[in-house]
Amino acid sequence: MKKNTELKQLKLAHRFAFEQFYQTQKQTTFRTRYRISSEKPLNGERVDVKEFYLKVVNEYLYDFSDLEIRLIPYLGYQASKKDKIEFGLDFSVNSFIKNETENTLWFRTTWYIYL
Repeated sequence: MKKNTELKQLKLAHRFAFEQFYQTQKQTTFRTRYRISSEKPLNGERVDVKEFYLKVVNEYLYDFSDLEIRLIPYLGYQASKKDKIEFGLDFSVNSFIKNETENTLWFRTTWYIYL
């Protein structure tokens, strides 16, 4: 029975997007994005207000010439029903297809506000 309870605690999500960027004095850029994430509460079966959770995101960005892969583990906190904050390390590998890989590591903070 324990395995069944653990699966109920795990929240999975995915998203596919097509993006277009406009920049002054630069050509318009297009890219696709696929993101899959998993979220697990640190206490209980679901994330409640004033509780922490772990979240792992894997993201693929393709600009029709090369691929960027991101892996982002987060520690999140559900502050209220209308907002939560997440802290994590954003590790990415750029120029994957061209075999000119460059790794970057960023500290990321994301604040979600539900209107």
